[in-house]
Amino acid sequence: MSKLIFYTIILLVSMKVTWAKDCTSREVALIIENDSSLTLGGGTDRYYSNGFEALIKCHTDPDSDDSRSNLALRTLSWFDDSSNFVKTTKGFKIGQKVYTSSDLSLTEEEINTDRDRPYAGWSYASFFYEAETFQDRYLKHEFSIGCVGPCSQADNIQTEWHEFFGFVRPEGWDLQIRNQLALQYFLEYKTNRYEVFPHISLHPRYKASLGTILNDVSFGGEFIVGDKSNEQYNDPAQIYKKWEWQLFLHNDIKLVAFNATLEGSLFNNSSPHTVSPSRVVLENGIGVRLNYNNQYLFEYRFIGRSTENEEQDWKFWDHKYGSFEFGFGF
Repeated sequence: MSKLIFYTIILLVSMKVTWAKDCTSREVALIIENDSSLTLGGGTDRYYSNGFEALIKCHTDPDSDDSRSNLALRTLSWFDDSSNFVKTTKGFKIGQKVYTSSDLSLTEEEINTDRDRPYAGWSYASFFYEAETFQDRYLKHEFSIGCVGPCSQADNIQTEWHEFFGFVRPEGWDLQIRNQLALQYFLEYKTNRYEVFPHISLHPRYKASLGTILNDVSFGGEFIVGDKSNEQYNDPAQIYKKWEWQLFLHNDIKLVAFNATLEGSLFNNSSPHTVSPSRVVLENGIGVRLNYNNQYLFEYRFIGRSTENEEQDWKFWDHKYGSFEFGFGF
């Protein structure tokens, strides 16, 4: 019964976002992240094993009364005049992230609980606000609710998926992080983009997470070659482009205070297997974005992340995975 209520709430919220009367346009997107060979992620099937997000966005006119109540626009208005905004958005998404040990074939008795990463599943639903200016200054507020532990159903989904395709059966889910409520707030802020050379720019960004699952801050940015995101809006005399493209390199430094997928609950120590997180985590990636007719979006990232488990020897690229995003506007 609880599952039926949960899915009903998701359906109602997504319909409200999608069919809101104030939407000037709408967008749906699917993000798939995996460390398999198919995603050019190295085929390791460990640590951050896989994840997905399904999003629905409602884009609104920045000058509308509804947009003026957009939390992201109101925050960015401290830095920019309201006439400078080109995009305001509200959206809803559901997602799941799956974390496993270094080797799926290891049984509960064989896993080195002093050094290896614990299994963990995190399922969630989020509501978010976004705002963006002509100069690509961007801000997002995201509020998320969900759960970590067996309640996420990550163990059942991964096990059934592997059995169906004949992959290695994950044997360590009995040691997963125990059930806990996931209440999270995420903040992402990007400054104006700085043009280094024609079609070459630098876009600094800052992120923060606060809640029962993640508490951290990060800073970094993207080095971008290609079209500027809002250049067509910024220069009405410019000839409209059917195709827009970007190649990019991103680098982020994350300072970690708490990570429940490694440490267990913020309020108790009931999980059978926990480890301490690395306090500094580096993430580097390279990728490509394609946008056709301002309607169809494709993005691919190859991401390398440094060691997240303090009990293990530190490596610059301890784990690699690929990320695909497919979007459609209507």
